[in-house]
Amino acid sequence: MRTTLLAVPLGLGLVACGGGGDSLSGGDNFTGMYQVTLHQRNTSAGPDPIPCTDFGADVTGEEQYFQIVVDDFLEDPNILEMHPCMTDPGQCDDFGFVHFNAHGDYLQEDGWSVQTDSGCAASAIRHYGVFVDATTLRIEEKDWYQTFDDPDCPLDLAEGLLDTPDCDRNEAWEGTRL
Repeated sequence: MRTTLLAVPLGLGLVACGGGGDSLSGGDNFTGMYQVTLHQRNTSAGPDPIPCTDFGADVTGEEQYFQIVVDDFLEDPNILEMHPCMTDPGQCDDFGFVHFNAHGDYLQEDGWSVQTDSGCAASAIRHYGVFVDATTLRIEEKDWYQTFDDPDCPLDLAEGLLDTPDCDRNEAWEGTRL
């Protein structure tokens, strides 16, 4: 089995260089606590993907707050994580399940990988965040997965999934800054 992974393209360079890239800025505009006002999720049921614009039904009974914080491993103010907080904004999970790079007025991180244990399987993920008004932050997570008939299974097959119109899973949150 061969697995090729490029989960944090910019983050790998940051570890090697010891600092943030010139293109990253504005992380402090996003850090803070948010109360969830919208949470939607849509997952493909079976082999057919769903439109990447269809975020599905409202999700209830999950996090009521989320916090955007600086990644504590890289300690770069422009590399951020989203931490869920179930019912108390003072009791957030330590683990960030959505990661971002700050690009001025938006957040984004793309990751992609291929696996060859039983054919060629490619996957990609995009995390994106932007303010929809002065206090409401919208976070989107989109996942793609596809198998290919390519014995070489190059990494660019997975990267090429980004921005295709159909996804395997979409999730969105909107939160008002507290």
